[in-house]
Amino acid sequence: MKLLRVFNRELNKTAVEADKLPMEKYMKNNFKFYGVRSPVRKNVFKQVMKNYELPSAEEYKFVVLKMMQHPKREMNYCGIDLAIKCQKKYSNIIDLDYISTLIVTRSWWDSVDSIAPNLLGNYLLNYPEMIPKFLKEYKASSNIWLYRSCILFQLKYKDKTDADLLFKICTHFKDSKEFFVQKAIGWALREYAKTDTDATYRFVDTTNLAPLSKKEACKHRK
Repeated sequence: MKLLRVFNRELNKTAVEADKLPMEKYMKNNFKFYGVRSPVRKNVFKQVMKNYELPSAEEYKFVVLKMMQHPKREMNYCGIDLAIKCQKKYSNIIDLDYISTLIVTRSWWDSVDSIAPNLLGNYLLNYPEMIPKFLKEYKASSNIWLYRSCILFQLKYKDKTDADLLFKICTHFKDSKEFFVQKAIGWALREYAKTDTDATYRFVDTTNLAPLSKKEACKHRK
């Protein structure tokens, strides 16, 4: 737990009291903040990682989860960054159940939008045989953040994207009334349009998407 104490000390040290309430308001008062803006927090993470070793393979999951459960949001962000950094070293240890646990821990769009395309996306790129299990579990849940993760996990795949799978997932969730699900569909399609414009807009034009999804998908359409 040494890293958690170090991050807590450094985040407290760099916190700006005047920034705390605006940051909490921006996040709809769902979370408490130290008052450390993103560029400063990223620098804190960089400096701590420069001075301290990564947790061992035996302890890193525990450390990351404790950071994700911390009441201050910046600590949660550092936990996600640590998980992403550890994944590169311990890629054979992290598993779908653990990633799912992180997704549903103090969930909101800001955490999910980092975990889904990074941790989950990288995991499924390395272990594509796990995709059927992942889809079955996430679709069967009642958690909108798992739904959003289904939609966004290929966000950074570019030409490695399984377009048929992306379109099937978007079709599966297209009737959802959840704002964050509708918006995710639009975002995922807008991003894939950068790789295959014709296929993406053909899907958009022939699918009865929610207005928000269609608006987001076509944001950069000429």
